[in-house]
Parts: sequence; structure tokens; C-alpha cells
Amino acid sequence: MQTLHLQPGNCTVELYAKRLENGALAVAALNRADVSATSVPLNFLNVGVPGGMSVTGVRDLWGGEAVAFDRAGFRVMRLASHDTAMFRLEIAASAST
Repeated sequence: MQTLHLQPGNCTVELYAKRLENGALAVAALNRADVSATSVPLNFLNVGVPGGMSVTGVRDLWGGEAVAFDRAGFRVMRLASHDTAMFRLEIAASAST
């Protein structure tokens, strides 16, 4: 399991990532602060998406909804104080150019 600490604004957000058996990546974002975090950037390289691979889908595991993302990552738009968000990243080999 990989851990990363971010500090958006006056918050401390911890990211935890773990590779799943089928190659997907589970990511948890934990807000340790006493205030809400907004627009927390989640960079795919920082959570362990290997080079030569690309993310093909992101799903919010609590809400069950697809999450908009780009090649670099996505943003957790709001994370309440002491709250956790969980995501599943589907990963595939990048198309060669």
C-alpha cells in the first residue's frame, strides 16, 4: 500500500492506494483536518499508475458514480472534515504512438 500526504489549503489529506488483483487501483482519500477540503487534486502518477499505462475509468465507490477525469488525474471536489472518499481506477496499457 502506498501513502501520500497532500496539503490543499489548510487541510491535510492522506491518499492511500493499493493495486487490486485484476489490475485496477483502489484509492482512498482521508481528510485529517478539522475543516472541509475542496478541490483536492489526485494525480494518477502520485497514486501509483505505472508509466506506459493509462486510466480508462474512475468510479466513486461510495456514490457508485463515474468521475470525470483527464490524462493527469481528477479532483475530489469536497471532502468533509475527517471524511473519507474511495475510488476505483481502471487501468489499461496506453496505446502506442
